[in-house]
Order: sequence, then C-alpha cells, then structure tokens
Amino acid sequence: MKSLFQPQLFIALIALLFAQGSSAQTWIPQTSGTTMKLWKVQFLDANTGYASGDSGTVIKTSDGGTTWNAVNISTVYAVRDIYFVSATEGWAAVGDVDSSSTSGEIWHTTNGGTAWTAQTPSTTEARLGISFADANTGWAVGSKNGPINIDATTNGGTLWSNQTDNNIFGWLYKVDAVSTTTAYAIGVTFFPSATGFVVKTTDGGANWAQNSTGTIANPNDIDMIDSAMGFVAGDGGMILATINGGTNWNTRTSGTTDTLMGVSFTDASRGWICGYSGTIIRSTDSGMTWGPETSGTSQNLNSVFGLDTTTAWAVGDNGTIRKRVSGTGVKSIANSHVDCRVYPNPFNNTTTLSIPDNVDLQDAVLYLHDAMGKVVMQQYIPAHSATLRRGHIAAGTYSYRIFNAGRNIASGKIIIE
Repeated sequence: MKSLFQPQLFIALIALLFAQGSSAQTWIPQTSGTTMKLWKVQFLDANTGYASGDSGTVIKTSDGGTTWNAVNISTVYAVRDIYFVSATEGWAAVGDVDSSSTSGEIWHTTNGGTAWTAQTPSTTEARLGISFADANTGWAVGSKNGPINIDATTNGGTLWSNQTDNNIFGWLYKVDAVSTTTAYAIGVTFFPSATGFVVKTTDGGANWAQNSTGTIANPNDIDMIDSAMGFVAGDGGMILATINGGTNWNTRTSGTTDTLMGVSFTDASRGWICGYSGTIIRSTDSGMTWGPETSGTSQNLNSVFGLDTTTAWAVGDNGTIRKRVSGTGVKSIANSHVDCRVYPNPFNNTTTLSIPDNVDLQDAVLYLHDAMGKVVMQQYIPAHSATLRRGHIAAGTYSYRIFNAGRNIASGKIIIE
C-alpha cells in the first residue's frame, strides 16, 4: 500500500489564524516613586532589583517591584548604568553627556546600595556603560571626542586603568563583559558622519578590534549571551545578531522603526527589546523573528531585563516601570495534563484548537507528528483558541502534543480527511 505521507510533509507549514482569547502575557505598571528618566534596570532574582536614572536616581526593590525605595548615592549626575554581580555588590556608571566634561564617576556598593563609595575612573568624561565578568574584572565606557574611552579594572575598581585605542574614534555607550578576557562594546563615530560600530577584546583589553558591521545606525544596547552569540539594538528599529563572536553581524527585522534602547535575552532562544513610544518586542526563536507585546505605556522605554522565560521588567521616561507577568494573575499554571478540544475532528480544511481558559500559557508550542513520529509542524500558541488550516497537509491521522512552560500538558489525535 502506498504511504499517504510524503517527504514534503516534513517541511510543510500550517498557517494559524488566532482567534481572540485570553492574553498569555501582561505588562503591568509599577510605582517607582520618581518622575526621573530611568536608564537601566537589573534584577538578581525574582525579588531583588535595581533601577537607575537622571539626577543621581537609584531605586531598589526587595519584593519584585511591588514597592521601590530610593537608594542614596551622592551624585547629581545621571546614573546611566548599573551592574550587580550579587544581591549586595554592584557598580554604577555616572555621567551627563550634555554637561561639563567632569561628570564622569564610578560608584561601588558592597551592602546592597545602603552605602556607596566613589571610585576613581581614569578620565573625567561621562561614564555611560559598565559591566563586570566577576567581582574583580570589569570595564566602564563613555564619551570622549577622540579615541574610544575604556576603563578597566582587575581588582573590583580599586584601580581603574585606561585602555584607549588610538585607531578607533568615537563615543562608547554600552559594554558587556562575557568573561575576564572577552568583552564587547558599542558606540558611534561622528566624523565624517554618524556611524555605529562594535568593538571587541579577547585579551582582557590589551587590544580592542572593531567588528565588521558595515554602515549601521546608532547602537544603544548590546547583550552577549556567550562569547559567540549576541544582539545589538539601535536607532530606526535596528537589530543586529551574531553567532560567531562578532565576525559577522546580520540584520534582523524588528517590525518597527522606533528607536530601540534595550535588549535582554534569558537564554539562547528567548529575549526582549524595548524602545521609544512604549515599544516592546519579543523573540522565542533566537532572534530570527520578533513580535510586539503591549506595554500599556507610550513613554519611551530605555532598558529591559529578562529574569526568566516569562518574567521581565522595563523602565523608561518619567519614572516608568513595567513588569511582565504571565496571564492575569488569576489563572493556574498547568503543569499536568489538561483536556484540549479539537473540533471538528475529523476535518477537511480547518479545525479549531481550544485550550482551557484557566491554563496560564507560557511559551506554549504545538507539535504535529506523522505516523512515523516525525514532527511535520511546530507552532507557537499565544492564545487559548486557534484556527488550524490544513494547507498542503495530506489526508491521514496525526498526533499532536502541546508543551507549556516546557512541560507536555496535552496530547491527542487529529484526522485530516
């Protein structure tokens, strides 16, 4: 008997038209207690987080953002970046790019922000970014009208030394320390015209080399998942991605022309990017595609931090803070098998998949298998009701499995006539 299953089934796609259903995610507002522009947010766990902003603003939460309290740091300038290696020890990069050239400062805390000690950077230009590989090794970058301006330390900031490269000119906005030897930084050169660039060191900063990116827009943030894979977000909806340590940076389609300010990945697959006008986009396929999420604000969002695959925070202008939570808070997370409906079944052209409304969808994915057990389709399921279209799938009996938050919650048969 001739098999009903052809090789082309293995690459067949089913187009899904999602009916309206309960939202799988919600960005809820949190009260920051300030109206200052917030530049950076970082969380150490589900409870402990920090945010920083203009005019010496640093705030801290110990309950996941339900309440935020001011942390006293003795500076009048913008705290442009913060980086904590533990819940108690962290650093702050300080500087106003539109003020005098003496605004550059670095501050250090060892008691969760209760007290901060000023450290001495190698130059007084504004410090715009800071990152540490461990409690000893870190880099800080900033503005300078000349060769790139990089500070480095191997003793937790007791001594900062300059690593200027006279062959690379421009301002550096952010730095990401991957290890004690490898770090990346992003910036822009203004002459003869404004052009973004990426630089990298693999020897602790003894040498910095410019990556090949071509002509790109102004980059605003970088997140390296490891020494090979990373992402850059920038002006005009720009997203760049590398999977070979910056040897090549490839453009990804963001779906927006808004300025993108922050990027954060929780693993090699899932990440968020935030930007102007309340823009938040998310990827679940290693940055290949991006989809919008509703932030609930029109304020510019300047930084995003993903804690895990479903929880994240974004901060922005006028003290704006948004927290991403799954569902509405009244649904249960389904860790065991649930009853899903496929109707009609059998079907010819279309059928409806219905997942119970009390299931809190968290990265739900449907896998369709043929009689040999091979996956012929996989599809992200963001809503509780989905219309499945047959497309070019041949007649036959198929099995499906639905995974939610990494767990198999449902399985069954689908018959196509």
